[in-house]
Amino acid sequence: MRVAVIDVGSNTVRLLVAERKAAGVTAVREGRQLLLLGKEIERRGGLSAAKLAEVRRCVRGFSALARESGAGRL
Repeated sequence: MRVAVIDVGSNTVRLLVAERKAAGVTAVREGRQLLLLGKEIERRGGLSAAKLAEVRRCVRGFSALARESGAGRL
């Protein structure tokens, strides 16, 4: 079974789609988008509506890529 993880960090949103095989876990697809969330929080004291919308678009896009890559769980 393929599984996917989306990690929203302070600067980068990452995607990993992986598959477990006899030899271990193999990455099937990876993605990374630099959003600089921490920088915006430092500058503004929080996230703007525009930055939150950017995060939503990124996560939705990564979710679609994960499903296209055959991930059964996200």
